[in-house]
Order: sequence, then C-alpha cells, then structure tokens
Amino acid sequence: MRDVLFSIHPIYADAILSGRKHVEVRRRYPLRETVGGTMFIYATKPIGAIIGTARIAGVEILGVDRLLERYGDAILIDKSALVNYLSPSQTAFAIRLEQPCRMPVPIEREQLLLRGITPPQAFMYLPRELSHSLPDAGFDDPRQMAFDFSESGSCVKAGCA
Repeated sequence: MRDVLFSIHPIYADAILSGRKHVEVRRRYPLRETVGGTMFIYATKPIGAIIGTARIAGVEILGVDRLLERYGDAILIDKSALVNYLSPSQTAFAIRLEQPCRMPVPIEREQLLLRGITPPQAFMYLPRELSHSLPDAGFDDPRQMAFDFSESGSCVKAGCA
C-alpha cells in the first residue's frame, strides 16, 4: 500500500472532500499498490495547495459505458467529456474513494517545495516518511491533527469535513 499525491482541479477536489464525488477517473494508474493508501488532494491553481485526503478503497479498469453505468453519479463528468478526456483510449481507471477529510489549514505549494515535493501533473507516489509528515503542516496546533496515519489511513478525529 502506497500513498499518493494527486493534482485535481479545484472544483473536483472540493466535490471529493464534500462527498459528492466518490470516484476519480484517470487514463493511467497502477491497479493494486495504492489500494488502502491515502490520496493527498492537491487542488491546482488558483488554490495551489493540499486541501485534504481520502482513502483509496479500490481501483478498476472499465470501458466508458460500464464506467458511466456503474459510477455515473460518482464521477461528475458527462459521457462526451469523458470520451474526450480518455481519447484515444476507451478505457479508464476508476479510483474508488472513501473517508474524505478536509484539512483545516491547506498545505501550500511553498511548504511542499521545502519538503522536496513538486506537485505533479497527474499523480506521484509519496515516500512513507514524507506522507506521514505532511498532515503536520496543515495544522497550527498539533492538537488539531485530524488524521490517523496508521495502517487504516482513516480520518478519525474531529476536524474532518
């Protein structure tokens, strides 16, 4: 199980953290090695910060029609936009998400760069020592920590949206 940093447009990042979007769609993605890990959600410009996390519950490869049939309401994208995004491929990786948690204080791009992390174009693996240290940057007071980064990767304390 590996943790990942995803770059996501702010409208979709907010939808994940508010619980309206349960599935992230990508053209390429590893099938198994991130299941059970944590997705750190980097909202792209104009925000430019990690604004929350979600647990990766599973990953599937699906054709467009099957993806829309199974997860149409959970991906927040219509068929023509999905086909355009995936072109020329007609298959997608559906990354099922659960336990979304909004950080009370975003981790700004500058803080990531100081840790040697450049926000990726799509996604990147995070070394465990880095992913465990990231939540600290999102809180002014360590008592505000809203994350349990044990094996479950779940969001268990107050402060989760």
